[in-house]
Amino acid sequence: MSAPKPRRVFGSAPGRALSPSAPIDAGRPVTCRACLPCLYQSPRRRQWQCHASRNGTAGILAVGPNCLVTMNSVINNNILGQEGGAGIVTALPCTISFNTASQNNLVGILAEDPGSLVTKNTATDTAGVDFAFACPSTVTFNISTNGFPASYSIFGTGTGCKTVGNE
Repeated sequence: MSAPKPRRVFGSAPGRALSPSAPIDAGRPVTCRACLPCLYQSPRRRQWQCHASRNGTAGILAVGPNCLVTMNSVINNNILGQEGGAGIVTALPCTISFNTASQNNLVGILAEDPGSLVTKNTATDTAGVDFAFACPSTVTFNISTNGFPASYSIFGTGTGCKTVGNE
């Protein structure tokens, strides 16, 4: 049985600029093509089973609150060589779990806002750090290249980050 043919996300052609107001195809597995990252911005949306590789800046960008980003594969993002470049980026508190991020430019998994749950992910071989997150967040049982805390960046003014079982 052959793998399913990649579908176009948002109805756009590969390489075409994405509009922040573009419709979202959520709730189904999505395969992202090069230069066409998985992007969603509605609250409580889920992004799952997406394979995002060789995108310009980020493989998966979630900008809606209370989202779930799970079971995704993000590899070799930031092919444009710009500042930045990440596998998974969340801008508001989200749950990020069971993802694999490797060979991304700046960071493998980035949770920019406090209050996120980052658990049971694998991020390796990132040029910068494998995980970056704002406190207070809960970051548990993740696997990285050089272990905790060497492959992790903790930022923000909040205190009380919970970090348990990270490697």
